[in-house]
Amino acid sequence: MAVGINGKWKLPIGYFFQNKISAVSQAELIKTALTLTHNAGLKVWGVVCDGAYTNLSTMKHLGCVVDGGYEELKCWFSHPVNDQKVYYIPDACHNLKLARNTLGNCKFIESNKGNVKWAHILNLHNVQNEITFKFTNKISAAHVHWYNNKMKVKYAAQTLSSSTADALEYLNNINMTGFSDVKATVEYCRVVDRIFDFLNSKSSFSKGLKSPIFKNNINSLKTIIIPLIKYLYSLKFNNTQLHKPTKHTQHKIG
Repeated sequence: MAVGINGKWKLPIGYFFQNKISAVSQAELIKTALTLTHNAGLKVWGVVCDGAYTNLSTMKHLGCVVDGGYEELKCWFSHPVNDQKVYYIPDACHNLKLARNTLGNCKFIESNKGNVKWAHILNLHNVQNEITFKFTNKISAAHVHWYNNKMKVKYAAQTLSSSTADALEYLNNINMTGFSDVKATVEYCRVVDRIFDFLNSKSSFSKGLKSPIFKNNINSLKTIIIPLIKYLYSLKFNNTQLHKPTKHTQHKIG
């Protein structure tokens, strides 16, 4: 699918009836698509895809570096015709769902402030059900039973949101039972919410983290976003860093 950078148009350019495809074959198909679009007079700035293991391997075959730390990343590869940079752009909506799915599946994630716990989301839902009142958040049965709605982005966004973090923080402040150790979960919700806002910018008139990147704001955005990225790199599960999943764990989490 070719999509205009301003979102005004999109056009299917190929469809292949494949149940599975190797990373090498997929890389060659991308090169062919880039060659054909170049011959048609189009300039392709980037390739957007989700975080499936085959897609990551495809990007590696094309020349990207997606392993290692933040400073080691190389998020672009050379165009097969004119050697211009073509950027690899992970799909923000899919990654948001992975952030929710990982916590929902693993039940806890280790951070520098303690354990991020799915139980806190469940406890928030249960408390709000008992008092028939919501603390300005959207958490419902559909959110806690996320697997039945795992493809819906809005449920992931509403679960790992600043409003959820605010509710957890409030219940901690009033010493509500079950919310004494929510600091790590609050931090996780806020970080994911802010990064998604940054990646999901749609309007040139948006402000704050939703603002597009311009020359006059790129440095200020870097000072906010890079520490959040490094926070994600610090997360662990069973003492293993989350940003280095195996093929098996990617399938399980996704």
